[in-house]
Amino acid sequence: GVLLASAGSEGHVIIWGRAASGPSHWLLLHQEDLSRHGPATATAWAPTEHGVALAVASDDGTVTMVQSLGPVRCREATMKQKWETWSHQAHPRQAVSLSWATPPKRMPTPMSGARIATGGDDGLRIWLWDDEHKRWEAERLQLPPPPASANQGLGGISLLEPVPGVVAADIVSDVAWKPWDGMCETIAVAAASSITIWKQDHDRKWESHEKIELTENVHRVSWADNGSVLFLSVGTKEHSTVLLKQRLDGTWDILEMEEENVE
Repeated sequence: GVLLASAGSEGHVIIWGRAASGPSHWLLLHQEDLSRHGPATATAWAPTEHGVALAVASDDGTVTMVQSLGPVRCREATMKQKWETWSHQAHPRQAVSLSWATPPKRMPTPMSGARIATGGDDGLRIWLWDDEHKRWEAERLQLPPPPASANQGLGGISLLEPVPGVVAADIVSDVAWKPWDGMCETIAVAAASSITIWKQDHDRKWESHEKIELTENVHRVSWADNGSVLFLSVGTKEHSTVLLKQRLDGTWDILEMEEENVE
């Protein structure tokens, strides 16, 4: 059936199912109290290949998985949906965005090979599900070398060391994992007024390939299904939609959408 997730500043997550009686009727299927982690800042459904699983980002930097284990028989001989949750500290202080990768073709279990990108106060993190130990493992990102003035203290002692798996940058406002195109994994990261494109090479190493500067802050980013266009929500007081379209030579065109075309 059709599922809908809602979450808010009180930290409660509610999963709704559309009733058979009509598209406007919804039934409460599950409610999860995550108020211990502060306000919920973002939610993202996993691809259906991973089962019924919802990722929830919270204000304290944690990401919680809410997963359905399927129906179980109760004492009253009725069937009830069973849910499982687990959390991990994805960012030191705040997690604000989530995006799942296209699932692998072969999966021994529903979560096998699951990958998710998260954005927060310390930048971008990319996670791979460790099926054996039942936990998320951070993938390594190749960070550009910091400026000498930011990396050297008195006597040449290093004061700032890059953290494996983290992009130290502006607070990330959104992340979007590109649908698999048969070539390489790609993630778009919005921070302040720029979009950074990260790609993973054949050695499974993530590198920043290009940075696209815009004139306004970017709040949301998403890929078109074919992966050739990025949709951006930009602006401070009034939000507008901007398209980034990649040419065959790799350069990006910035196109503003007319207001009447934005539904």
